Amino acid sequence: AMFPLKCPMHHQGCTHVIGPETAKRLLKRDEYNRFNDFNDRALFGEGMHCLKCSFFVNLPANAANPMVQCPYCRFRFCYRCKTAWHTGLRCEERPDNELEEWRKSRGAQRCPGCYKIIEKDDPETCNHMVHHATDSVPCLRERTDFCYCCGMEVTPDYPHEEL
Repeated sequence: AMFPLKCPMHHQGCTHVIGPETAKRLLKRDEYNRFNDFNDRALFGEGMHCLKCSFFVNLPANAANPMVQCPYCRFRFCYRCKTAWHTGLRCEERPDNELEEWRKSRGAQRCPGCYKIIEKDDPETCNHMVHHATDSVPCLRERTDFCYCCGMEVTPDYPHEEL
């Protein structure tokens, strides 16, 4: 392991290590931040910086549970997806708030068959949507019919009027 970083004269018996104080004087800011990350891991074990307070936090020994609680600010977060802790949800199941806000602002709907976001090209067209497995954004089902206004699934022969 390269860290802690040894004095360049270590091959002649020098036992000093280059610490953060010396590194800060010699390195650019981004290099110094990387130095600290590696140095922290060498000193404290595998970990990452808290998403809220930025203190170094060790990763849990139990890799089956990705929840980490910062001992400094008590903030709980997921070390796998690096977001606030999502109780009861796997990383891939947690809602993407930014995407959901965009969907709502555009008036787009989620397909009730696969939950993918569907946006109409032309607001003047019929609100009876048909999402196929062969579409460019494929549905998990062969075919899902739904109302674009309310997002409810309907049968293919659901009576509707063209606008």
